Amino acid sequence: MDERADRDDSVRPGPELPDEPDAAGWGVWTRRELPPERTTADDHVRFFTVFLAGLLGDFGRYVHAGRPDFVADGVGYRQVPLELSDQEFAELAGRLNAAIAPVLGNRPAPGRRRRMLTTIVIPGA
Repeated sequence: MDERADRDDSVRPGPELPDEPDAAGWGVWTRRELPPERTTADDHVRFFTVFLAGLLGDFGRYVHAGRPDFVADGVGYRQVPLELSDQEFAELAGRLNAAIAPVLGNRPAPGRRRRMLTTIVIPGA
């Protein structure tokens, strides 16, 4: 079995992600598989820590696999503060989801390379 799938399952217990996104265009598994009445703040910190450890591992493997070329490989990371109403955020999420949806079913093929697109959205305090 793929090592990534094993790690992914450790972050997301239960069945696979549902096919349908929520109204904002994001996956709904956290609400379906981890309902608020069954999870604590500490649970979510633990889940997020595992998620970040996987992300750090992916990045470490990339930079240590040879001489990384961020420009040629399209690698980047940034944090951008956005001032959005809930409706503006939902619209933005929908547009991002719509932009990504056409390529989600792509299978490995000659000329294709797996690229991990990671999103983290945290409201400001």
